[in-house]
Amino acid sequence: MLDRLLAAAVPSVASAAVALVAIDGEPAAVSAVGELIRYADATETLLGDRPPVAVDSVFDLASLTKLFTTVVAMSLVETGLLGLDEPVATWLPSYYGDRPSITLRHLLTHTSGLPPGRRPDGIAPESRWDFVLSAPVTGPPGPYVYSDVGMITVGRICEIVSGTPLDALVERVVTGPLGLTDTTYRPGAGLLPRIAATEFKPERTVVDGGPSGVIGQEAAEGGASCDRVRVGVDGREIAHVADDGGAARGRGLTGGGVDGGRSDEIAYEADGGGAACDRELTGSLLGVVVRGEVHDETAHALGGVAGHAGLFATAGDLLRFAEILRTGGAGVLSAESVAEMTRDQGVAGASFRQGLGFRIGDPAIVGPLADAHGHSGFTGTSLVVDLERGLTVILLTNNVHPLRGRPGIRDLRNAVAAFARSLV
Repeated sequence: MLDRLLAAAVPSVASAAVALVAIDGEPAAVSAVGELIRYADATETLLGDRPPVAVDSVFDLASLTKLFTTVVAMSLVETGLLGLDEPVATWLPSYYGDRPSITLRHLLTHTSGLPPGRRPDGIAPESRWDFVLSAPVTGPPGPYVYSDVGMITVGRICEIVSGTPLDALVERVVTGPLGLTDTTYRPGAGLLPRIAATEFKPERTVVDGGPSGVIGQEAAEGGASCDRVRVGVDGREIAHVADDGGAARGRGLTGGGVDGGRSDEIAYEADGGGAACDRELTGSLLGVVVRGEVHDETAHALGGVAGHAGLFATAGDLLRFAEILRTGGAGVLSAESVAEMTRDQGVAGASFRQGLGFRIGDPAIVGPLADAHGHSGFTGTSLVVDLERGLTVILLTNNVHPLRGRPGIRDLRNAVAAFARSLV
């Protein structure tokens, strides 16, 4: 039955889908259908090589990252480094000194009045965090306004009070203790063959077949530079292999794909004599189907690590993460912290009940599991935990491949949840 549900949705809803249903923490049904990367571009040109998805395939979790950030924050609350009802100005006085009523609880329940997003398009890299953290509020704290900015701020607060980068905190608090070996920010090249592709991004490019985040990286000293600059997943080369004679240190690309910039003309220069990759390249060639780097534009601009998005994981790892809720801590949090995290916080204005980070009864994902906790991710992911029935329901898809707006993901999420309900 689960196989049929996914097969009916692939490839119309997503080119890759993995679903896992567990009862009392043990897998009861699992299915993987589709291809990890299907399309070469935004026009849905089919690739010749389309590797199949597997149960251990890795997906961009998108906003499921917020749940990990919440667990990290709650662990710091337990140690006394954070207080749920302390003003954010305690830790970010230069940004929140003029709005002392906003607390950490407001951020975790999306009631801070901060805007949904604040993308640092066109902002210099060194100023991007300042730009995001200085986002003006849209109104006073209280009503529900879903805010990536709020969860980005939570992640930054966690870094400040702990003196530890967020990715290292997630490893120390969550992925390390739970043994989540496939859950990570900025996955390395070793994971790439198992990662599902996401959206075609005209503003990003690829160098030497690697993640587009390496654009602008200077060529290594002492060897031929600029040797293969590629655009997209179809391998179209837009620069020669450098001459063998002489080492040329590339200055990188200017314009399109670098720091979110766009340019009608790209030049790859070399200095110091020797090989000069000086071909001019047109901006119309830029673009890539994203695979192995974060889809979310803001998280990407912030370096790939943020409180609201950026994590990659498998269904199996998410099942072990969900045990934090189902078992009352799983050795990561205390039962009291889990109870507070999963309690209805009495937020007005949402179509579900809001806990800390987690949603309760979100109609977009829970199907008939009306009191289940969970969250969804923009890339097509969802996690649902029904504490009463002992059910965990995980759906990982790349609904945004090759473009966002593909219909049917809500129906698929609810259908998988309904299937899970039928098992108990």
